[in-house]
Amino acid sequence: MPWMSQTTAMSRHSTAGRLHAVEGSQQPVGRPLLLGFSSRCLGDETSGEVEGGRPCGPGWPAGTCSVARFLALQYQLDIRSRGSASCGPQLRRVSAQKTSPFSKRAQKSRKLLLCRLEQNMNMASSASGRGGFLLPPAAVVVLVLGAAVFQARGAPAVACVPRVFSFGDSLADTGNFPFLYGNDSREPALRRPYGETFFRRATGRFSDGRLIVDFIADTMGLPFVRPYLSGGSVEDFAYGANFAVGGAMALSSDFFRGRGVPMGDRMHLGIEMKWFRNLLDLLCPVDRADCRGLMNKSLFLVGEIGGNDYNIPLLSRVPFEKIRTFTPSVVAKISSTITELIGLGAKTLVVPGNLPIGCIPNYLMIFKSDKKEDYEPETGCLRWMNEFSQYHNKLLVDELEKLRKLHLGVSLIYADYYGAAMEIYRSPEQFGIEHPLAACCGGGGPYGVSITSRCGYGEYKVCHDPQKYGSWDGFHPSEAAYKGIAIGLLRGTYTQPSIATVISGCPQLTELGSSVEHKNCSTVLQITIVAQVIGWLLFFHQFL
Repeated sequence: MPWMSQTTAMSRHSTAGRLHAVEGSQQPVGRPLLLGFSSRCLGDETSGEVEGGRPCGPGWPAGTCSVARFLALQYQLDIRSRGSASCGPQLRRVSAQKTSPFSKRAQKSRKLLLCRLEQNMNMASSASGRGGFLLPPAAVVVLVLGAAVFQARGAPAVACVPRVFSFGDSLADTGNFPFLYGNDSREPALRRPYGETFFRRATGRFSDGRLIVDFIADTMGLPFVRPYLSGGSVEDFAYGANFAVGGAMALSSDFFRGRGVPMGDRMHLGIEMKWFRNLLDLLCPVDRADCRGLMNKSLFLVGEIGGNDYNIPLLSRVPFEKIRTFTPSVVAKISSTITELIGLGAKTLVVPGNLPIGCIPNYLMIFKSDKKEDYEPETGCLRWMNEFSQYHNKLLVDELEKLRKLHLGVSLIYADYYGAAMEIYRSPEQFGIEHPLAACCGGGGPYGVSITSRCGYGEYKVCHDPQKYGSWDGFHPSEAAYKGIAIGLLRGTYTQPSIATVISGCPQLTELGSSVEHKNCSTVLQITIVAQVIGWLLFFHQFL
C-alpha cells in the first residue's frame, strides 16, 4: 500500500534542480515483456539493458541486448559496437523508414544481429584457413535458427495508444518521489534493495521492480511512463507522463484537519491535476484546445488513489467507524477529477479500486487477532479490513456508472485491483508465489515485518527470491504480485468493460492468453536446444 512519509515539500524543482534525478527515470523503449521475445526467456530479468552495471555496448537497445550477449557468449561474436561498414547501410535504411522510434529501434537491433551473424558465417572458413577459429562451421545452424526465432518473435509491438497519463500514489509512482524528497535520507525507497529485482537499482518505485503502470505501458507498446518531475521539454513527454507520488492522497490535508485528524501537509490529487494542467500549457502553449486531439487518443490511469486517505488515519488509531465516513468524500474527489479530465478531452480512462488491505502484512501484524472469525479461512486475510476495501470499491463502481450516463462518448473502465489481487491470495501457486501474505524485505516474523525493523532502514532482512513473495516491504506488493494483477487487468478478466474491447486494434491485448509468456519462452528455448544439438552433431560429424 502507499507509503506514509510525513515530509512536506510541495514545490516543483527548477530545471537545474531536477538534474539530480535518480537513475531509472529515463526508461528504454522495448518489445513488451508480456508478449515479446523478452530477456526473461534467457533467464535475465534486467530486460537486457544492463548487466552488472555495464551495458552490452553502444547502440544496443534494451530488450535485444541480452539476446546479443547470449549469442556472443555462446559463439564469440563481437557485439561491442555497431560501427561495421557493411552493417551500416542496413541500419541507415531502417533509420530512413517512416516508422515510430519504437519500431526503428527494434528493426535496427534485428538487422544488426542478423548482419553480424552473416559476417561471422562468411568469415568462418577464411579464419580457419589462417589457423584461427572464429565460429564452428556447423554452429551456423544454431545461429540461423536462433536468428530466425529472434526475427519472428522480436517484431516491434504496435503502439496501441500514443500516450499514457497516470495519477495516483506509491502504487503508481515511477520516480516523482525522489524529486520531492530526494534529500530525505530516512526514505529507504530511494536506495537499494528497492528496485533490485528488475532495475538493479532504486528508481523511486516503492517495490523491488516494476509496477502495474509499467506492465500496462509496456504491453501498450510504449516505454515506461516518465515521471512528470523528471522532464522539462515537450520531447520529454512524447509518450505521456506520470503524476503519481508516493504518499499522495485523494483529499487534501485540510479535509482531515477539519475533522480532527492530525496531519501535516501532504501531496494530493489536486496537486497532481495542477501539474497536469501545467503540462498541457507546455504541450499546447498557444491554445489548450489544441491538446484535445492528444487527450482523445491517450490512455488515462486515474489511480489507484485514496488508499492513504485510510492508511494514515488507521495508523494514527483514528476509530474505524470514523474512517468509514471519509469514503464518500474520497470517491467524490476521484469523480470530480475524472470529470475534469473528461472536460479537457480525455476519452479513455482506467479507474482502479482499492486493493484488499486486509491482506497487507503490516496490517496483519498490527491488527493481529485471537479470534478465528476475524480472518478469511480461504486466504488468512483480515475479514473486516477487506470488507472495508469492498465498501470503497462499491461506492466507486456506483459513481462510475453515474458518470457513464453523463458522458456517453467516454470509456470509463473500472480496474478491479481487489479481485485480481484476491486471485493471487487464493491461488498463489499459479503465480509462482509461495508466501502471499509475507514481505520479502523487513524484519522477519510470520509476515516478514516487525515494529522495530523496516525494509532498507536499520537492521532488516531481505529474502533470497522476491518473486516468491506477495509483498515487497510489508505495505507494497512485490513485482510478482503487480505482474499477476496487471495480467488479470490486461486480459480483461478484472476490467469492466474489458480493456481489449475499448482499445481496439491492439494485437498485444487480443493475443494475451493465460500462458502466452511462458509459452513463448518455452518455444524459444526448445528451438534453441534442438538447434544446438543439430549444430554440434554436424560439427563433430566433420571429424568422423
